[in-house]
Amino acid sequence: MVISLDEKIRNMDGEMKENETLREQIRSLEEANKAQGQEREELEKRIKKLEGEKSQLESRISKQEDKNKQLNDNLKELDEGDTITLTQRIDDNWYEGTLNGKTGMFPVSYVNVTVPLP
Repeated sequence: MVISLDEKIRNMDGEMKENETLREQIRSLEEANKAQGQEREELEKRIKKLEGEKSQLESRISKQEDKNKQLNDNLKELDEGDTITLTQRIDDNWYEGTLNGKTGMFPVSYVNVTVPLP
């Protein structure tokens, strides 16, 4: 079978167009892959940051649990009529005071202050 020169040229043009289309698809895939890599890096950074925040929160929770245990222990030792020596007002809701040689925190609502703090 004999193919004319014009036919060969048309075939080559078609192949060239197909090759260019394939190159464009490859470039597009490479760009998408690069973008996914960047997104992955950003996600990994966010995960690392969140893990650090989680660790900080766990530490704060542990400290708060220790304070709550101390508070519960202190409240068990308070009886109506006890005289507590106030040492400081921690905030609007909490005092620190001493009773029987032990110092601890307790809610403002648990006491009737007869001698205010200076």
